[in-house]
Amino acid sequence: MSANARRRNSLMELLLGICSSWAWIPVQGAEDNDKTT
Repeated sequence: MSANARRRNSLMELLLGICSSWAWIPVQGAEDNDKTT
């Protein structure tokens, strides 16, 4: 595996991590709202 491919792979993993954490925040808020009601 070339260094370029490895760097691009880690970049994709970083982007996926950011996207999943951003998708997780509203889910947590919705769950908290369900608990209070």
